[in-house]
Amino acid sequence: MPIVRPEGVRVLVHLLWPVADPDAVPLTAEAIERMVTYATRYAETLNVGVLAVGGTSDHLHLLIDLAPELSLERTVRDLMAPTQRFLRDVMGFAGFAWDASGYAAAGVSPSERERVVAYVRDQRALHAGGDLDPDLELTGPPSHPESSGDEDGVPDWLRGILNKEGESEP
Repeated sequence: MPIVRPEGVRVLVHLLWPVADPDAVPLTAEAIERMVTYATRYAETLNVGVLAVGGTSDHLHLLIDLAPELSLERTVRDLMAPTQRFLRDVMGFAGFAWDASGYAAAGVSPSERERVVAYVRDQRALHAGGDLDPDLELTGPPSHPESSGDEDGVPDWLRGILNKEGESEP
């Protein structure tokens, strides 16, 4: 199924999905390899392009071309659930789950596309060699901030920023 976009419209997003319990149910090289085909084909049904997939035992990276009519949150939800089922039911990873606390996401400029594609696809080698780019490992706060905060709905990481802004300098 072809991806349909208005002329010149591309919304590139780099995603990182952590594995809930990588010690108990880690992603294997074979699972990641099979995810390339499965995630790409499934995403096409949502009018989302998957440009690259890669990962290690504890997380998966994807570079997607987001459908203009879908929100990022909906796209992630609509991709996470079936890929989780694929890993459980087809690959036999009983108990596999993506980390419910969230995912990380960052926009990618067209000029950075090929660099991010290479980084995503080379995850195993980069992690093995320790040659990681902190910006591309998306180690900032999760994109589901409601999962880490208290009853007022403000996530801990944002509360810290807001508290610092409210402090006066001596």
